[in-house]
Amino acid sequence: KPQTLSVMVQKEVAERLVAKAGTAEYGAITAVVDLYANAKITRIVGKNNFYPVPKVDSAVIRLDICDKKYDCNKNKVKQIIKASFAMRRKTLVNNLMALGLSRECVESAYSAVPAFATSRSATSFCTITDNVCGFKSHSKNLIMIGVVM
Repeated sequence: KPQTLSVMVQKEVAERLVAKAGTAEYGAITAVVDLYANAKITRIVGKNNFYPVPKVDSAVIRLDICDKKYDCNKNKVKQIIKASFAMRRKTLVNNLMALGLSRECVESAYSAVPAFATSRSATSFCTITDNVCGFKSHSKNLIMIGVVM
C-alpha cells in the first residue's frame, strides 16, 4: 500500500485539492482528500513545457497517505460531506436535512450558527457525523445515501 502519491493535474484542480476551508476553491473533494491524506502542491509546470501547448498550466501534487489521520468511519463521513455540498448555496442544516434528519438533530450536531459546508474542515465533518442525533460514525445507524463518492 503506497504511503505517498505524486500526480500531475491541471493547476486549478491541484488548487482545489489543497484548498483551505472557507475559501472559494474548497469543496467536497477537498474535504474527502483531507480525510485520507495531507495534500501539497510541490511544483507548478508551465503549459510551455508540453507539446502541443495546452491552454492551462499543470501542477504536481503530493498526497501523503495518513490512515490514522482521523478516528472516524470515513465512509459515513463521506456521506455527510456529499450531502453537505449537494447545494453549495444552502446552509449545512438544510443540506443535511435531505438525509431525512430533522432540523433539531442536525443543529444539535454542532454549536455554531447554521453555516455553509465550505466553512467546515474534515475534522468538523467527523465531529458532525459523530454527533448527528447520537449516531456515532463508528456505528452502522447513519442513513445511507445513494451514490458513494
